[in-house]
Amino acid sequence: MIVAVRRGFDLKGRVMQYLTETNLAAMASFQEWTVKEPYLHLHSGLGEGPYYEKQTNTLRWVDIKQKKLHSIDIDIGSDSLKTLQLDVAVTVTADIKGVDPKDKILVGLKYGLAVLDRASGKYEYIDRLRIANPERIRTNDGAIDPNGRFWVGSMTDFGFGDFQPEGALHRFDGKEKQEVVIEGLTIPNSIGWSPDTKTMYYTHSTEGTVYAWDYDESIQSTAYEQTLSRSFLVSADMAHSVHPNYAGKYEASHQPAMNGGTVIKINANQRYATNSPGIVLLQESARHAGVPLQLFVVRNDSPCGSTIGPMLSAKLGVRTLDLGNPQLSMHSIRETGGSKDVEFAVRLFESFYERYGELEEKILVD
Repeated sequence: MIVAVRRGFDLKGRVMQYLTETNLAAMASFQEWTVKEPYLHLHSGLGEGPYYEKQTNTLRWVDIKQKKLHSIDIDIGSDSLKTLQLDVAVTVTADIKGVDPKDKILVGLKYGLAVLDRASGKYEYIDRLRIANPERIRTNDGAIDPNGRFWVGSMTDFGFGDFQPEGALHRFDGKEKQEVVIEGLTIPNSIGWSPDTKTMYYTHSTEGTVYAWDYDESIQSTAYEQTLSRSFLVSADMAHSVHPNYAGKYEASHQPAMNGGTVIKINANQRYATNSPGIVLLQESARHAGVPLQLFVVRNDSPCGSTIGPMLSAKLGVRTLDLGNPQLSMHSIRETGGSKDVEFAVRLFESFYERYGELEEKILVD
């Protein structure tokens, strides 16, 4: 067996590397060790996060379920074991710049990040996870990036049933800024960087997947964020075709017709995420594809539904446009669309996909 490696974009648009689970020992670049007996047998509930303190030549790690922080002196060995019992789950640790780790360290706790006094066992939260359901969620694994920011995963806490995709990857800058970089994760783990700091890794345990991002230390961002800033989201739902029984509900110049081409949807109240640069981008894509395109603006005295477009645009910060093929749907016996519009849409999307990079550079907003 071999390791299958593939690079590409996933559905969220982030650059990633898939490492398919195979026999890694078959590759010369990997080493394999056989452990016949444990170095320490602590009957841990969930032992995680080994961290080597170079300054003190000690190793520390956590037991999340038993709410413990363990440490040993490497020179002395297992007889030097020290255990600090907390009253809350401790999930990850990190050193603090300019602070002796024998005295205080940074820890991930149930509700967020805290500074832990190792002598007294007392801790003080410095930032909490900014989430809707703090009781359901706890921090998980984490690591400090080359710029001193703390990346921490979050996930469903024990006692709330099966783990759900309600976790995230958070980034703390140590001041006031906290960002949720990725949502919808179940068990994010193993955050780290390559020796040259050009690649950032994290694993998604439930998927059995290792993700690798290009990491630019100079601009302090990952390929995921860089990709979002250069991307464009086409929110392709459906659109209203002018209904013969309700023609008075449409402006004379905004009556989308079936078989007249895909419809760009516009709403002044941002029920749709369409804006002028997006319209120009789609118009140019349609021109290259040789397909018709229609514009539809909802009358301001009529209610208007929405799509996933505005929500994703607001959440991800990615440029977005709402469009769809015209159809008779509401107030109709059955949903009806034009057969020609299917081909028009396929050709439009192909043109957009193939020419986006070229067209995006030519569309300027002054």
